[in-house]
Amino acid sequence: MAETAVLCQNDLQIASECITLSENGGLTMALSTISARIETRDKERFDKFCEKVGLSTSSALNLFVKAVLRENRIPFDISVQDPFYSESNMKFLEEGAAAIKAGKGVVHELIEVGGDNEEELV
Repeated sequence: MAETAVLCQNDLQIASECITLSENGGLTMALSTISARIETRDKERFDKFCEKVGLSTSSALNLFVKAVLRENRIPFDISVQDPFYSESNMKFLEEGAAAIKAGKGVVHELIEVGGDNEEELV
């Protein structure tokens, strides 16, 4: 087994914050494990994708972590889509607007919902 030296800022540093100098002069960072639960099918598909692009699953996840740390954000958009702007609702609105422009609109009175108390509307 090769002899190694571990350098830390002080003796109380945790292992993941230490740098290991190997016998051949290379630097390696101590590694930690992340455990996450994902659906079996998703993991299988992710593993296959990684294999196709020549990465191990671990390398792909490390790329994600490095991107998060470099950009200080999740490197893709995460949002809850407003259902008002969904494709089906936009089509419905466009059809309604076209019908009104074609003179096929129906005039009706506004239907009030709820009482005077705003909390009832929530």
